[in-house]
Amino acid sequence: MSKKTYKKRILALEPGQWVDVGFFTSGEVIEVDPEFKNHVTVRFGSETVSLDQLDTSFKLSEEEPNRSLKNIFKAGQWIKHNTFGIGSILTVSDVFLQIRFNIKVIKIAPGRDDLRVNVLPIPALNMHALIEQRRVFFDTEPGKIVDLRSCQCCGYPTVNELIPDPLHDDPDMVTYCVICGWEDDGFRNPTPLEMEKVSEIYGSNLFSDKRYSLAEARKNFESYGTMFNPVDQDKFLIVTEKELNACRTDLLSLFDQLFSGNYKDKETILDNIFFHLSVLDSYNKSNS
Repeated sequence: MSKKTYKKRILALEPGQWVDVGFFTSGEVIEVDPEFKNHVTVRFGSETVSLDQLDTSFKLSEEEPNRSLKNIFKAGQWIKHNTFGIGSILTVSDVFLQIRFNIKVIKIAPGRDDLRVNVLPIPALNMHALIEQRRVFFDTEPGKIVDLRSCQCCGYPTVNELIPDPLHDDPDMVTYCVICGWEDDGFRNPTPLEMEKVSEIYGSNLFSDKRYSLAEARKNFESYGTMFNPVDQDKFLIVTEKELNACRTDLLSLFDQLFSGNYKDKETILDNIFFHLSVLDSYNKSNS
């Protein structure tokens, strides 16, 4: 007896129609592929998304031009997701949230009755702070640099994603930011209260005899260009000596060009970034 095959019904859509695909808000059909009718471009608020009717359930809906996640969530809020756990919201659009869950940034489109994303009563991150703005830029598209993620102290993308996670994969693997000196301890998304603490789980730094909380290290970086306070003389002098500081200054300039969008040839800037990172990394290893 042969098995029956079922062909999914494709809606005959036209530009200007409104559809519901399960997102928080419905969207307006912008374009239908003239050859493959199942390929549809839909605008949800300010976002345009290409969808395939074979992979997504479509149904016609009423217009909802003012319905938006921006009326519910704010960047900097902390949420709990039933699958990914606790995270902080980096960006909010009409239908998408970009959320940092420790070392990963995940783009999520909550549905109308989606109970997987719940706001937590945790003080929000200050997303107006320059460090947080850099972290958002360098950890999301289009600012993301392949294989790199941002340092949680200075916000520049100096952490190699290919190195094992010291918190979970390899406790003996310790890496340091070549810009500010912060130890990549594997706990990369602490709350504001956790930033104030000093421990081996978050806010620790074994590169120095003195341990710094992340909050203190960030303040030092804003004042001195390094996580260290001048009273911690030995390490402060290492990261501020002339030869090393010249290379760090050049690297910061390259990062800032990407951050500001003030550049002509991105590939050349990226090549120079990886060169400077390798020079500083070699220097730090030889002096550790």
